[in-house]
Amino acid sequence: MIVLTGAAGFIGSVVAGKLNEKGLADLVLVDDFNRPLKEPNFETKKYSAWCNVMFFLTGLMHMQMKLLLSFISEHGQIQQNLTFKYSMN
Repeated sequence: MIVLTGAAGFIGSVVAGKLNEKGLADLVLVDDFNRPLKEPNFETKKYSAWCNVMFFLTGLMHMQMKLLLSFISEHGQIQQNLTFKYSMN
């Protein structure tokens, strides 16, 4: 599987087309698919799935947090040394 960000844009759609020409169709296209003007860029491409960019980013952040929490729970001795700093900037 290849995750292709910016897939609905000009460059991303060209990359998707080149990958299709090489026989690769197990693509996950990521972009803002709420913009109808970009549909012609990707409608003829072969792909496994598409994902809206905001959903994709939220999923990545969620996955990173789950990995971090899993790591912390498996290595309890590290818990005392971790500090989290949040910035509102």
